[in-house]
Amino acid sequence: MNFVWLDINASWSHSSLALPALHANLAKQTQDECNMQVVSGTIKSGIPQILEELQAKEPQYIFATAWLFNIDYLNQILSRISSLCPIKGIFLGGPEFLGNNREFLESHRYVTAVFKGEGEETFEPFIRSLLNEDNNWKQLPGFEWVENGSYFCSRSVTVKEFTALQPPEDSPMFRWDKQFVQLETSRGCFNSCRFCVSGIEKVAQQNIPIAELRHRLQNIASKGIRQVRVLDRTFNGNPGRALQLLELFNEFAGRLNFHLEVHPALLFPPDKSFQACHVPVQADNTLKSCSPGEVSSTQAGESPVGNTESPANITESPVGKLKRKLAEAPKGLLHIEAGIQSLRQQGLDNCSRAGS
Repeated sequence: MNFVWLDINASWSHSSLALPALHANLAKQTQDECNMQVVSGTIKSGIPQILEELQAKEPQYIFATAWLFNIDYLNQILSRISSLCPIKGIFLGGPEFLGNNREFLESHRYVTAVFKGEGEETFEPFIRSLLNEDNNWKQLPGFEWVENGSYFCSRSVTVKEFTALQPPEDSPMFRWDKQFVQLETSRGCFNSCRFCVSGIEKVAQQNIPIAELRHRLQNIASKGIRQVRVLDRTFNGNPGRALQLLELFNEFAGRLNFHLEVHPALLFPPDKSFQACHVPVQADNTLKSCSPGEVSSTQAGESPVGNTESPANITESPVGKLKRKLAEAPKGLLHIEAGIQSLRQQGLDNCSRAGS
């Protein structure tokens, strides 16, 4: 059978991770039987050119990932190719289909079904069903379709064992010809931001072991790749985990550059370890030690009595250590991006984003 993945990106420098992530988790026999081919383009590619490439592949099934930036372009392509070729099925997935999809399916009848959620564990039985032509894919979770006027829907799917998945780099569909690669060191997020698909899905975070990440980064570096874009939703959401990753990244200083997204507010929480030696001013303008049970008041301007421990002797907090390690990182190792919505409390509140 001829299976074709339509890969439409924002620019030629980008490449969707969806296909290699899914393809890597197919059994070898299934990979061989489905004969997956790819037609790539950008939202600026000429539609006639993409249609010509698709027709040349003689597709029986077409798959694509839909995002906000490419959904209109995809619809133009798919509506036309469906009338030009005897296609058995068109299946779409991606962030555009995390909600109710009845209206979309009823107004785009050339789309066989959409998939909602994370597909790595479902892709194998789905492709096997298409190969066997038995329609058993309709029994799988995550699919939504319209049939004889009725709307069939199911819950969004999340991967149960993220750390057990085969990495995208294991697939022959992985693009090593791009200037950068994308890497998930974890999946899921502690936040519930209204603007983000991770917040909508509320996926519990799962972390890939450091040893496995080291092996994958060694493989990436051996291919001549210089930049790794870390797809973790919030790199510093867990300071302890972030410190482990920074230590790992430092091993590749001079060979790889890592693009990270941090949440600025989480780098500046109330520092309780510092409060232990800080002497605040009370309402009566006297100074009081913060150490419980060691209360000693003095007049303002005098030396405080009670907690005489110096800041150097106080255990460094994970957040404090993370800030220091970020500042000490070798030049060129990190490219740090901070979301603008993280810098204003009103924005955080409106988006249901944690932080202060």
